[in-house]
Amino acid sequence: MDRIVINEDIMITDYADADPIVANYVDYYTAYLHYLKGGMNHEDSMRVQIIANKCPVKDGVVVYKARTLYQLISLQNINYSDDSCEYAVAPFRKAPNNAIATNEVQYSLFPNPNAGVFTIKQSITDNKLCSVRLYNAVGILLGQEKVQFSNGIANFKVQNPIVGLYMICLTDEQNKTICLKFNIH
Repeated sequence: MDRIVINEDIMITDYADADPIVANYVDYYTAYLHYLKGGMNHEDSMRVQIIANKCPVKDGVVVYKARTLYQLISLQNINYSDDSCEYAVAPFRKAPNNAIATNEVQYSLFPNPNAGVFTIKQSITDNKLCSVRLYNAVGILLGQEKVQFSNGIANFKVQNPIVGLYMICLTDEQNKTICLKFNIH
């Protein structure tokens, strides 16, 4: 048993069994501080998503904080099912719109929010050409171009960025379109 002294009035008793929960708090607050400073990267986003998919009963109340932050940065409304999650072996998060995981390419955009400069990363590397369209919050097309990912990553810069909500849509050669929302601050 370890004791962590914050100051003379605050002392935390840390048991070895709590190490995974303490690790979740450390990971969450590391990512959260980066978010507050505007320097959240892909690893931070993934760290928050991993914690958000955990069971709050077994992995700590910080799971709720991670869920809130993840929904904020991903601009998604996700329903999490914690029914008996302490007994679950597999991830228990309900996918948005009852989606089923596939082997199709998925994309993550980071940082979000950003200042008009961001990166999109593919979950499965596909270096084929895709069409990219950028829309503002009211659906006006602001620009379009062809982009080729390199090692699953493409970097973007919005010309003359204005604070607000945007949507970027990527259409691959099979004519499948994925749209991602992001904020420019």
